[in-house]
Amino acid sequence: MAVARRSDKGNCVTFTSYAVSCECNMHMRTANVFGSITLVGFRIGVLGSAIAACSTEAGPPPRPEPGVIYTFPRDGQLDVPLSARVVVTFSDPVMAGAIAPCAGTAANPTGALCLVGPDGPLAVTAEVIGDGRIVQLSAALEEATTYALFARSALAPTATNLPASAPLVRSTTRSTRPRAAAPAVVAINGARRAARVHDPARPAPARPRARRQAGRRRPATA
Repeated sequence: MAVARRSDKGNCVTFTSYAVSCECNMHMRTANVFGSITLVGFRIGVLGSAIAACSTEAGPPPRPEPGVIYTFPRDGQLDVPLSARVVVTFSDPVMAGAIAPCAGTAANPTGALCLVGPDGPLAVTAEVIGDGRIVQLSAALEEATTYALFARSALAPTATNLPASAPLVRSTTRSTRPRAAAPAVVAINGARRAARVHDPARPAPARPRARRQAGRRRPATA
């Protein structure tokens, strides 16, 4: 903080500085400011102690636990495009050499990373990208079919959120078959449309009054 005082000699304004403290939850720091400013023909000398802005940054966010941090499709997603790629992102690089053709059944596939349909594991093309942390799977998907993605610890030994035997995600592809019934909303942003449930505590909306009968006469006005 500074108070300005004008000198009797010349057009010089001098600032007298005072110490100011700033305390915040995270950091506190002080900086000295020296310099001069010319404003409308006056030369102003500045010499004092100024407070730098208090830092309110909380620092970097905590690092997530090792494991899967993103999947597409997400678990339970509907209306997945038939041309979509299955994407799994890990927090750490995966063991790319563990990816191999899967075997077994639809309920119990064997392999490090398996995309399974109703008839068992699918033949997929796997690609590891993104510094070894992202795995993309391409396969021939059928419409209106539910698929399950299994990921084992052999692919990501440090992962802590891989299911022991259950699939990592399940999703259903979209259907392009025409329907005889009227069009209906199947999903919104890949999620199943929630059914409306009547709340007894909420009053029902008022119904509009019926219009007067056509043959009924209105009273005459003067």
